[in-house]
Amino acid sequence: MPIDSIHPEYQRRIKEYRICRDCYDGEGAVKSKGEDYLPKLTNQDEERYTRYKDRAVFYGTFAHTVHGKVGLVTRKTPVITLPAKLEDWKQDVTLTGVSLEGYISQILHEVLITGRCGVLVERSVDGENLYLASFLAEDIVNWRADYGVVQLVVLQERSWEHSATDPYEVAIQTRYRELFLDGGIYKQRIWTKVVNNGKSEWVSEEIMPNRMAHPLDHIPFTFFGVSDIGCVPGKPPMLDLAYLNLAHYRNSADFEQKLHILAAGTPWAVGIDMDEKPTEVGPEVLWSSRHADAKFGIMEYSSSGGDLFHMAMAEKKDAMSSLGAKLIEQQRNQVETAETARLRISSQTSVLANIVKTAEVGLANVLKDVVAWELGDATEVSVMIPKDFLNDRLTAQEISALVQAWQNGAISFDTLTYNLNQGEIYPEDFDLDSEAALLKTAKQGSSQFNDQTTPADVVWTNN
Repeated sequence: MPIDSIHPEYQRRIKEYRICRDCYDGEGAVKSKGEDYLPKLTNQDEERYTRYKDRAVFYGTFAHTVHGKVGLVTRKTPVITLPAKLEDWKQDVTLTGVSLEGYISQILHEVLITGRCGVLVERSVDGENLYLASFLAEDIVNWRADYGVVQLVVLQERSWEHSATDPYEVAIQTRYRELFLDGGIYKQRIWTKVVNNGKSEWVSEEIMPNRMAHPLDHIPFTFFGVSDIGCVPGKPPMLDLAYLNLAHYRNSADFEQKLHILAAGTPWAVGIDMDEKPTEVGPEVLWSSRHADAKFGIMEYSSSGGDLFHMAMAEKKDAMSSLGAKLIEQQRNQVETAETARLRISSQTSVLANIVKTAEVGLANVLKDVVAWELGDATEVSVMIPKDFLNDRLTAQEISALVQAWQNGAISFDTLTYNLNQGEIYPEDFDLDSEAALLKTAKQGSSQFNDQTTPADVVWTNN
């Protein structure tokens, strides 16, 4: 089989990937697919169809939801432990200026969009620098694993190539990167298509990456999914939202079409000769006829059909909200308690929590490959992405209650500061000893300190 053969699971999911990608890319991408997402009306020619499509509105629900959910995760800084020698590397992990924190955000975006992406640990051509190369779900076209060990991965790569004869001519070239184990040794083949004697064929160049002149014993490629880092792809987590988003778009096309036809009114005339046909409409235009029984009028929209379209769009908008698009949901009329809000939003973030947990495992796997390849030791690697997606900042009343409990001896100073930290009162880099030192230095307001004060001895007095 040729190198561009695809895995059956890829064939099964590729249409879903493209639907989700188009919905994320927005109105331009969706409308460029024409009848794939918006079929022509009966007997509609190309010109009328183009106007019909152009009037439709594609609501950017899918992309807003992705950005909103990633924002919930990244509002707090992830905690990543790496050897000190790699601290500088964290500031640019792609050789294009993307930091490790920014790279985490990119992975979360991709898994939310298609439910899948991959990361390959690579070394630059000159052999000097390690970097992370990411691959979209659409580009991971084939793979094989035996007993959980990945034996083969085929990646589709596209690049802009300049013409050898015209410096201004640019074309997209496709090639394949094959990652495989050969007798337990990691190797690569780069496949490109060439034309020999008028016939196209794939040719390859073999590469053997090495670590300190020693070959690698595994493929440093990590799959990222919704709930695991296995190689078998699952359903995109927001596919149902994409389908609703497209259905809303089709309703919008029909609604705008009806408004276009009926909202402005259509002139009509009965009992006139053809040479008396009105050619203009307006307040200064007089319609007349030589026939006494002639009648003129304006046919205006009065049926409930448009309302039905509008209702259908509103229902889909509500359904999109329930699937996770909370950024478009109308404000609730009733006041929710904090606990009710926590329970409601917690139920909506369960899939997001799975994605974050899987991203932690996958990133730890990636960084272990980086450390092992660069330093030969992966013991100092850990990744913790905050999972408290809610804004749990304490209210003034809650802070007062905690301080009063501490003053009354019901809780210790350590417990007080722990709860204030969990309640997002302290900055992310909070340190108890540093806070105690700041309290000593402040000596203002209702706090009294002396040089011998320790965190547990701090006394707050009320004025």
